[in-house]
Amino acid sequence: MTPEKETNDSRAKRQRTAPPMQAAVHNLSADLWCDIADFLPKTSRALLAVALTAHPASFRESGWKGQPNAVSKAIISSKRADYSFDTILDELCEEARGETDANGQRPSLKRYMHSTSYSTDEYDLRFRESLSDQLMKYYNCAWEVMDFVDIPVSLASRLTDDDLGAVLVCIGAINNLKRLKLTHCFNVVGHGLEPLKISNALEKLDLGLYRDFESPFWRVHSREVRSLHFREVKLSEGPVCDIIDSILRREGGSSLRRLQYPFEWCNDFVVQKEGSFETIMNDNMDQIIRSGRMIEFVGHNTAALNTISCSVYFGFVSNAEFCSSIHDVWETDLVDHCMSCNERSFEVCIHCNQILCDADCSNDSINCTVCKITSCPRCQADASVADVVTYCDSDYCELFCPECRLSSCRNGDNDCNDCKIMVFDTLAEECNEKQARIDSLLEECRVQQAQIESQQEEMERSRSKH
Repeated sequence: MTPEKETNDSRAKRQRTAPPMQAAVHNLSADLWCDIADFLPKTSRALLAVALTAHPASFRESGWKGQPNAVSKAIISSKRADYSFDTILDELCEEARGETDANGQRPSLKRYMHSTSYSTDEYDLRFRESLSDQLMKYYNCAWEVMDFVDIPVSLASRLTDDDLGAVLVCIGAINNLKRLKLTHCFNVVGHGLEPLKISNALEKLDLGLYRDFESPFWRVHSREVRSLHFREVKLSEGPVCDIIDSILRREGGSSLRRLQYPFEWCNDFVVQKEGSFETIMNDNMDQIIRSGRMIEFVGHNTAALNTISCSVYFGFVSNAEFCSSIHDVWETDLVDHCMSCNERSFEVCIHCNQILCDADCSNDSINCTVCKITSCPRCQADASVADVVTYCDSDYCELFCPECRLSSCRNGDNDCNDCKIMVFDTLAEECNEKQARIDSLLEECRVQQAQIESQQEEMERSRSKH
């Protein structure tokens, strides 16, 4: 046998006797897999647990009843106490530097909304600080919180409903998960949320698809109109609303308090000056929300719709109750903030019941100085809406609703001539009505006086006869 043939035969034998890679992988101990998982981001640990159990589609095919195997359970249950996400933070920040629009602009950061001119280095520093805060909150929780923020956008944006559903099954979401954030999961339609249909733990479902600290529009270095940037989003109202309906109608009650919906679920609109969203904020719900299913969903549940933060809050009987009690009963976070000014103080238009921003942002809602009722810009501009809060023509006067302006002018507390001009016709009509009433009373007095005089004359005639 030639040396060359002997070498080839030996290689063939070694290839036939070598164990398959799959078998070698599954022969690793659970402890070794946990050690390997310690080098992965938290979300990647869950994805690894899925991969070691079965193909993600098999979870859906079993009606989401499949369970992770022993190795996967060990990976999910173990947690490295001294885990650092510095390397992850570096990678995510580097990737984010490439996320720009055609003009090289990047998303606005909520905490720095009022900064219109800061350098790239300043932006990078603020982005890193904000991302570090979100990662810290995520990593300080066990599987009570699931947030895809710690994996690259390039990976999160490719995840499917099967991937999402399998992850939820493996982490025991039905009993443990309190908050789910689908950061950058642009490819998910909504069916992957089905493992949560009978959840007794879920409190916050955040489907905004962007990082907590980012707004859905780009920053600029001037007061020009900001442009919007949206990726192609597949998340659909139908499956999401059906699943949330199941959660809310769960026997024994539901813990769900907030749904953040994607900004893309709103109708088309025009962005106004300084990045405000006036058209969205100031229209009726059927004009704001693009889907009839979403409108039906909000209408059929005891919920408050806050279009300023793209959120629906459950357990409130009215928008007014939500605005008055949010700070007392709700642990707010960046999702609850106004998208235009990043404040979290809200009020309700007395006319259309829309939730408005109570801070000094471009929403331009106004309050009566006396009774404090609020009118939104849409109602102010609608001639068919009566009793809206308005300014008079004076530059130095206060805001009044019609009733308070009229009352203050009537009782002499308001010395503004422009206010008096606005209520002159009403006060004149009141005076005319009062004068007519006085005249009517005087006429009644004259009639009664005549009757008395007639009776007296009759009495005198009677006495004269006797």
